[in-house]
Amino acid sequence: MPSQWLKNLGHKASQVKLLRPLYDAQLGRRDTHLIFQSFPAVIFDSDAGRGRWIASGKIDCHGKRADLDMGGWFIGGDFQGTPFFTKTHKFSFLDELKSLGGDVGRKTSRQITWKWMNDFDSYHHLAWNPSLAAHRLVNWMAAYPYAFEQADDVFLDVFHNSFYRQFQHLVTTLEHRNDLDLMDRFDVVWGLLVIGAHCAELAQEGLESWIILLKGAVEDISFDDGGLITHNVLDVVNFSAQLLMLKNSLTHTGRTPPLWLSKKIETCVRMLNHVSHGDRNLTAMQGSIVAGKNDIEKLTRVLGLRIRRGDVMFEGSGYSVMRKRKTSVIIDHGVGANGSPNAFEMAHGLNRIIVSCGTHFYDEAWQASLNSVHARSTLSAMGD
Repeated sequence: MPSQWLKNLGHKASQVKLLRPLYDAQLGRRDTHLIFQSFPAVIFDSDAGRGRWIASGKIDCHGKRADLDMGGWFIGGDFQGTPFFTKTHKFSFLDELKSLGGDVGRKTSRQITWKWMNDFDSYHHLAWNPSLAAHRLVNWMAAYPYAFEQADDVFLDVFHNSFYRQFQHLVTTLEHRNDLDLMDRFDVVWGLLVIGAHCAELAQEGLESWIILLKGAVEDISFDDGGLITHNVLDVVNFSAQLLMLKNSLTHTGRTPPLWLSKKIETCVRMLNHVSHGDRNLTAMQGSIVAGKNDIEKLTRVLGLRIRRGDVMFEGSGYSVMRKRKTSVIIDHGVGANGSPNAFEMAHGLNRIIVSCGTHFYDEAWQASLNSVHARSTLSAMGD
């Protein structure tokens, strides 16, 4: 991308304090293995087919595939900052390899993790991005019993040291980065809480204060009606899964989740059910994609919700829904959130009649274009 060099420069300038030579030393080293009392459970079901693609050197994101770049790790070039980059550095593919199962999935998990740990032993402003690091550690922990627990001592020594250093990086980031993006701040606090719930020596006395910080972080990025400030309903799916994973982790380790956490999850899942059409898939507006059915159904089922869908307006989130028998109309009226006010979609039963173009996976120019008026159907009001 033409602007990638400027983006990288901006990343480095904003994190200049972390680039000082002493920073890596301040993170410390781990001489003994961490003790995990238990492990978090991934909320959504994974696809073994995607695991096979990973094992063969490809990475799949929403049905699109790219070569798994373990030499450059998608740093620089067109794929940096795309879902391919994000999925790779978050290690969210580990659960897909677990679904694949057997020695192939286990061996591939270790190979990619080993390569990453050796390439990024020291702080890197992209690979150690706070949000990526939080998700990466949670995914490593969730995959640990399957992928890493029976690895040799050399691997485990490096693994536990890397895990510890990245955790300390998250703690330092939370304590000293006043310029942290609101979404990143939520991910950091969420990651610390999930990890702390399953590893007492890392949590120490931090859990109670982190829960308080999480409440503020959730309030900063979400509306009371269940939507997020990103205005992308696919983000609400992932946000709901994160909160549900945390709730389950707290419950599993004998802690009582705060009442507000359960209420927020339910509010988000209700909102998702409303902003999906008759096929139960999401609207494709605001960078979302025509997907989400299985995940929304899983969240609804786990929470035991019964939802009657009708006319509703989500004033904060900026969506309105009208339904008449099998016909649904979803309108996007978010203030200042997009370039196509009053964009709408209409469907009848399983058939989508008026649709949005969706988004592009890595080209920003295309993303901006597909989010503008000429790529949408919009409502207009005309006076006399």
